[in-house]
This record gives sequence, C-alpha cells and structure tokens, in this order.
Amino acid sequence: MKLWDNGTRVNEQPGPDVNHPGVAQAGVVTEVKGTDSEGHNYLAASSLLQVSLTFDAAQSLFTCTISNISAGTANETPFSGGVFVVSNLLDGDLVMDKPFFSVDQKSGVELTKLAEAGNVDPLKSLVADQTGIITTLHGAIVVVYTGNTNPIYQLGQKDAQLGLAALAQRGDPAQ
Repeated sequence: MKLWDNGTRVNEQPGPDVNHPGVAQAGVVTEVKGTDSEGHNYLAASSLLQVSLTFDAAQSLFTCTISNISAGTANETPFSGGVFVVSNLLDGDLVMDKPFFSVDQKSGVELTKLAEAGNVDPLKSLVADQTGIITTLHGAIVVVYTGNTNPIYQLGQKDAQLGLAALAQRGDPAQ
C-alpha cells in the first residue's frame, strides 16, 4: 500500500485545520515517501490503513477489508470510499496496467474528483468497462461419480495429474 499525491492542490501541513479544497496547482501524480513536495511529513500508508484479503474456498469468494487505523497518529485522517480494479493477463501482460494514473503525469478528472471530494463515481465509471474478471469455461470434462470423494480433485490437495491443471491453466482437454 502506498500514499500518492495527485498534484492538483498545493499541500498544506497535515491536520484538522487543512483548508479544503485549497490552492489549485498543475502538478503531477507522485508517490509520497515520508514527505510531500512541500516538505510536510506523512506516515507510511501502512500506518494509516490496514488491508486484509481473505478467500472463502467453499463459496469461491474473496473479501478485501480496509480499516482506518490512523486514530491517534500524527496523520489522523478520515477515509472515503475507493475504487478497485481486477485486471487480467493477456499473453503474460496486464490488460490494464495503469487503470487510475501514471506516475509523473497529470491526474485525470476522475481521480481528482475522488482525491478532492471523495466522489468515486467518475473513476468507477471510467474503469468499469475496462476491467473485471474474465473467464473462459470449457465444456471438456464431465465427471459422474458416487460417494463423497471427487475422483478428479480434492480441496487442499495437489493436482492428481489427471489433466485438470492442463485444462484449467491452458484450456487443454487432451490429457
């Protein structure tokens, strides 16, 4: 997790007296590594927010929890909603490797609305059609069995070398 400055406002000393939205500037997106471009000190993002990711195998469901742990720190801050992206690999490359911004480039209008006013809708709309989970379903295998033990795979066990890995990873039903 990292802390970023979208470069659209002159940063003020962090704290409850910050004047929002502040003085406009034509800066670029930069990572804040302890101090910002005006010399103000910031804790690491991991000291302000905590992220956990869990997976429920039975439901095939990921849960991402973001907690604001900034209370009592030098950079105590409110936390507004955000936008996330699930991108896919195509020939080993991320389909959308910079969905929100590029370092050292001007911030887009959509990111600026999130950064300055907490408005997630414009950024969500921008990335919605370009991201998501893409899966290809292969109708290559049907398993009929009796009992409680699946003969092809067991949760938590290594692949039995019966062709399931080849099918799942390469779409190859030949094994």
